[in-house]
Amino acid sequence: MAYLSQAELEQARQAKADKLAQLDKRISRLTKRQLKRYEAKAVQTAAGNTLALKNCIRCHLQADFTPTVIGSYQQWLAQGRIVSKGSKCLYILPPKGSAKPVFDISQTTLQSNIMASRPKPRKVKQIA
Repeated sequence: MAYLSQAELEQARQAKADKLAQLDKRISRLTKRQLKRYEAKAVQTAAGNTLALKNCIRCHLQADFTPTVIGSYQQWLAQGRIVSKGSKCLYILPPKGSAKPVFDISQTTLQSNIMASRPKPRKVKQIA
Protein backbone atom coordinates (compact mmCIF):
# COMPACT_ATOMS: atom_id res chain seq x y z
CA MET A 1 0.00 0.00 0.00
CA ALA A 2 1.41 3.37 -0.99
CA TYR A 3 1.21 6.16 1.54
CA LEU A 4 1.08 9.83 0.64
CA SER A 5 3.78 12.16 1.83
CA GLN A 6 2.87 15.13 4.01
CA ALA A 7 3.22 17.46 1.01
CA GLU A 8 0.92 15.26 -1.10
CA LEU A 9 -1.68 15.15 1.68
CA GLU A 10 -1.62 18.93 1.99
CA GLN A 11 -1.92 19.27 -1.79
CA ALA A 12 -4.97 16.95 -1.81
CA ARG A 13 -6.59 18.92 1.03
CA GLN A 14 -5.99 22.18 -0.81
CA ALA A 15 -7.46 20.75 -4.05
CA LYS A 16 -10.61 19.68 -2.16
CA ALA A 17 -10.91 23.10 -0.52
CA ASP A 18 -10.48 24.81 -3.91
CA LYS A 19 -13.13 22.57 -5.47
CA LEU A 20 -15.62 23.43 -2.71
CA ALA A 21 -14.80 27.14 -2.98
CA GLN A 22 -15.49 27.02 -6.74
CA LEU A 23 -18.80 25.23 -6.11
CA ASP A 24 -19.83 27.86 -3.56
CA LYS A 25 -18.95 30.60 -6.04
CA ARG A 26 -21.13 28.93 -8.69
CA ILE A 27 -23.98 28.57 -6.19
CA SER A 28 -23.80 32.25 -5.25
CA ARG A 29 -24.27 33.18 -8.93
CA LEU A 30 -27.47 31.13 -9.37
CA THR A 31 -30.67 33.02 -10.10
CA LYS A 32 -33.87 32.56 -8.09
CA ARG A 33 -35.36 30.56 -10.96
CA GLN A 34 -32.38 28.19 -10.97
CA LEU A 35 -32.58 27.80 -7.18
CA LYS A 36 -36.27 26.86 -7.49
CA ARG A 37 -35.34 24.15 -10.02
CA TYR A 38 -32.83 22.66 -7.60
CA GLU A 39 -35.40 22.76 -4.79
CA ALA A 40 -37.58 20.49 -6.91
CA LYS A 41 -34.67 18.04 -7.29
CA ALA A 42 -34.25 17.30 -3.59
CA VAL A 43 -31.63 14.71 -2.65
CA GLN A 44 -32.26 12.24 0.17
CA THR A 45 -29.66 10.72 2.45
CA ALA A 46 -29.28 6.99 3.04
CA ALA A 47 -30.68 7.64 6.53
CA GLY A 48 -33.89 9.03 5.01
CA ASN A 49 -33.34 12.75 5.59
CA THR A 50 -33.49 15.48 2.95
CA LEU A 51 -30.28 17.39 2.26
CA ALA A 52 -30.11 21.13 2.82
CA LEU A 53 -30.58 23.08 -0.42
CA LYS A 54 -26.94 24.18 -0.67
CA ASN A 55 -25.66 20.60 -0.29
CA CYS A 56 -28.29 19.41 -2.74
CA ILE A 57 -27.01 21.92 -5.29
CA ARG A 58 -23.40 20.90 -4.56
CA CYS A 59 -24.30 17.29 -5.40
CA HIS A 60 -26.03 18.24 -8.65
CA LEU A 61 -23.16 20.49 -9.77
CA GLN A 62 -20.50 17.84 -9.09
CA ALA A 63 -22.29 14.86 -10.63
CA ASP A 64 -22.64 14.01 -14.30
CA PHE A 65 -25.86 12.20 -13.37
CA THR A 66 -28.91 13.13 -11.30
CA PRO A 67 -28.21 12.24 -7.66
CA THR A 68 -31.21 10.89 -5.76
CA VAL A 69 -30.07 9.16 -2.54
CA ILE A 70 -26.59 9.71 -1.12
CA GLY A 71 -24.62 8.14 1.69
CA SER A 72 -21.08 7.69 2.90
CA TYR A 73 -19.13 4.55 2.10
CA GLN A 74 -19.82 3.20 5.60
CA GLN A 75 -23.55 4.01 5.40
CA TRP A 76 -23.87 2.03 2.17
CA LEU A 77 -22.02 -0.94 3.68
CA ALA A 78 -24.38 -0.87 6.67
CA GLN A 79 -27.34 -1.01 4.25
CA GLY A 80 -25.94 -4.03 2.39
CA ARG A 81 -24.63 -2.10 -0.60
CA ILE A 82 -21.10 -1.83 -1.99
CA VAL A 83 -19.76 1.29 -3.73
CA SER A 84 -18.69 0.34 -7.26
CA LYS A 85 -14.98 0.41 -7.99
CA GLY A 86 -13.88 3.64 -9.65
CA SER A 87 -16.88 5.68 -8.44
CA LYS A 88 -16.09 9.34 -7.85
CA CYS A 89 -17.34 10.78 -4.58
CA LEU A 90 -19.39 13.94 -4.21
CA TYR A 91 -18.52 16.36 -1.41
CA ILE A 92 -21.07 17.89 0.93
CA LEU A 93 -20.53 20.18 3.91
CA PRO A 94 -22.28 19.05 7.09
CA PRO A 95 -23.42 21.76 9.54
CA LYS A 96 -20.40 21.01 11.73
CA GLY A 97 -17.09 19.69 10.49
CA SER A 98 -15.25 19.49 7.22
CA ALA A 99 -16.21 18.26 3.75
CA LYS A 100 -17.66 14.75 3.72
CA PRO A 101 -17.32 12.40 0.72
CA VAL A 102 -20.59 10.69 -0.27
CA PHE A 103 -21.79 8.40 -3.05
CA ASP A 104 -25.11 8.17 -4.87
CA ILE A 105 -27.15 4.96 -4.78
CA SER A 106 -26.58 4.60 -8.54
CA GLN A 107 -22.87 4.14 -7.75
CA THR A 108 -23.60 1.11 -5.54
CA THR A 109 -24.69 -2.50 -5.96
CA LEU A 110 -26.37 -4.89 -3.58
CA GLN A 111 -23.96 -7.22 -1.80
CA SER A 112 -26.18 -10.23 -2.62
CA ASN A 113 -25.76 -9.49 -6.36
CA ILE A 114 -22.00 -9.53 -5.97
CA MET A 115 -21.99 -12.68 -3.89
CA ALA A 116 -24.26 -14.48 -6.40
CA SER A 117 -21.93 -13.69 -9.32
CA ARG A 118 -18.82 -15.07 -7.60
CA PRO A 119 -17.90 -18.69 -8.27
CA LYS A 120 -18.52 -21.05 -5.39
CA PRO A 121 -15.36 -22.31 -3.69
CA ARG A 122 -14.48 -25.91 -4.37
CA LYS A 123 -14.30 -28.37 -1.55
CA VAL A 124 -10.82 -29.74 -0.99
CA LYS A 125 -10.34 -33.24 0.27
CA GLN A 126 -7.95 -33.53 3.12
CA ILE A 127 -5.24 -36.15 2.80
CA ALA A 128 -4.43 -37.94 6.01
